[in-house]
Amino acid sequence: MPFNNTITYIVVFFLLRLIFTIQPPIEYQHTWRQSTGLMFARNFVETDASFIHPRIDDNAGGSGILVLEAPVMYYGMYLLSIPFGYQDWYGRLINLIVSSLGLYFFFLLVQRFFTERVAFYATLILTTSLWLIFSRKTMQDTFAVSLVFMGLYCSFQYFDRGRWGPLMCYIVLTTLGILSKIPAGMYLLFPILYLIRNPVPRKRMVGWGIGTLAPLILSYLWYFVYAPYASERYGYWHNLGEPLRDGLRSLVQNMDHVAENFFFQSFHSFVFIGALLMYWVMIIRRKERKHLICFREFYAGVRCIYDSQRNLFCPAQLLYDTVHSGNGGDDCQGADTSAKSKMVSFLISTWHGGGGGLGRPRFHRFSPRSI
Repeated sequence: MPFNNTITYIVVFFLLRLIFTIQPPIEYQHTWRQSTGLMFARNFVETDASFIHPRIDDNAGGSGILVLEAPVMYYGMYLLSIPFGYQDWYGRLINLIVSSLGLYFFFLLVQRFFTERVAFYATLILTTSLWLIFSRKTMQDTFAVSLVFMGLYCSFQYFDRGRWGPLMCYIVLTTLGILSKIPAGMYLLFPILYLIRNPVPRKRMVGWGIGTLAPLILSYLWYFVYAPYASERYGYWHNLGEPLRDGLRSLVQNMDHVAENFFFQSFHSFVFIGALLMYWVMIIRRKERKHLICFREFYAGVRCIYDSQRNLFCPAQLLYDTVHSGNGGDDCQGADTSAKSKMVSFLISTWHGGGGGLGRPRFHRFSPRSI
């Protein structure tokens, strides 16, 4: 039943997002990226169909050749334009189809390592996250990740059966995915962990390792060799990033923004928030103190990290406040406390003292020794 429900949800969300597909192509936010991609696609049709020479419109008389990520999806728009004529909404349709297939393969991957039920809920959460919006924009984000999901599924099929067909599909799909968006390559970590923890014939491990060289080498050549060369030759220095050492230093110096991008934005999902609240109510009703204190520490810690104005993080103070006073980290050297945060802290503190009811808080009962 969860399998059938998953297919149903994917199809329903696909059909819902087909609405207004042929409307003006630029959607809310990320307008410059959508505009750049649409210029790539249209210039493939009108100017030059060379994949390695994507072009933007340059009113100053330049060549317009601008090399960012590999224009895989935009070249697909060009290929559709050959028999049907050019339309702006081709990119939106391609992204929606590929991203919907990516959800299905995500379900298959999770089902492989957990249960069908877990895979169903994980896919539902992913579907209603930022994926819901990004999968119908003329951008290659969910498009690239979906291709990598498909490739990973093929890699595990190769580990199981040793056939060359799945291996070739893995190579092609992951190469296209990482070329489309280089961060999608981080998912290659999962097959590595699988090979470490599970017995796989050596021949298949070697075959997978050699096959993985293709997306890695081609991505390196595109992003770190050809893109800088094209920028220097054609004069368009745009979004090339920075050296690895400078990038790591920038991450360390801006940990508050890193935490915001990796945690807050990735959890923009009403379904996730609903599931989190249901879990919170469940552990209170069952008096799961260990789970609750972990939830509380996590919640309080994130609040402190999110205070980007002061860039504060004081785990020792948080631990003391949480266990002994129950104020949820409100003393974190001036960190702002919203009404919602106070309400959550009050409810959790009430459970500490009142055994799950709204009785008088008795915080001295909730000590590390009582866990």
